[in-house]
Amino acid sequence: MSDKQKYCSGCRNDFYNGRQNISGDKCWSLADAKVVSRVFIHRDQPPPYRNLKAEKTLACWYGDTGMRAVDPASIGKDGYWKL
Repeated sequence: MSDKQKYCSGCRNDFYNGRQNISGDKCWSLADAKVVSRVFIHRDQPPPYRNLKAEKTLACWYGDTGMRAVDPASIGKDGYWKL
């Protein structure tokens, strides 16, 4: 497992990191992925989000469980996510 691959957990493309029986042995985004800090917010979680702590993940991370990885800079002082 590569150093970056540990941040793939929960990503829908983690399926391609040798965890299936079809062709392809790793996610196509892994080679160029950058480690970033993100706040994980569930789609049903109401704001404010100001008390959530940022975690390291990959910039390409995309979850299937309703979780979204949001740039902490996009959460304003009021605790609302700014697009």
